[in-house]
Parts: sequence; C-alpha cells; structure tokens
Amino acid sequence: MLKSSIVVGILTVALLSPGNAAVSDPRAAAAVTEFFKSATPTTWVCNPRRCVWRPGWHGFIPRWAVAWGPPRLPGCFYEKRPIGWVEVCPL
Repeated sequence: MLKSSIVVGILTVALLSPGNAAVSDPRAAAAVTEFFKSATPTTWVCNPRRCVWRPGWHGFIPRWAVAWGPPRLPGCFYEKRPIGWVEVCPL
C-alpha cells in the first residue's frame, strides 16, 4: 500500500508541475487517469475505541483519521486511550 501511495504522489507532482510534456500527450493523460481509477481505496476504519487500516473501505471516515495517513508498519493500528489516540504497533 505504501508503494502505491508513493507512486500516486510522484505522479500527482509530475502532472501538476508547470511545463510538463507528459500532460500535453492525450495518451499519457489517459494512462494516468486509468491508473487512478484502478487504485484500491484504503483508509482507517474506526469504532469508538480502535481504528484499523483497511483496503477497499467506502464507508464513513472520521475527520481525525484522515489526517493520520497510512500506518508506519504493517499491523499497526490506533487505539483510544486516556491521553488520546495512540498508534500501537505489535511486535
């Protein structure tokens, strides 16, 4: 998931940069559009005590979870504790 996020970020920056020759070619623009359509939506799925990173989720996303981004390591999740939301990574 992280690799695809990096690729999407690089492609977005490349497309938004001024004077980019790839944007002037309609075939290249169509290829990039198709790449974005084929991407699997991945986000945090939350209940009142825990948030888990899940691919293919189309439901509600809490406002605070959108800002977190992907987990640092596979298997990490966020858990609500008395001090607030804390990222927990099992060993």
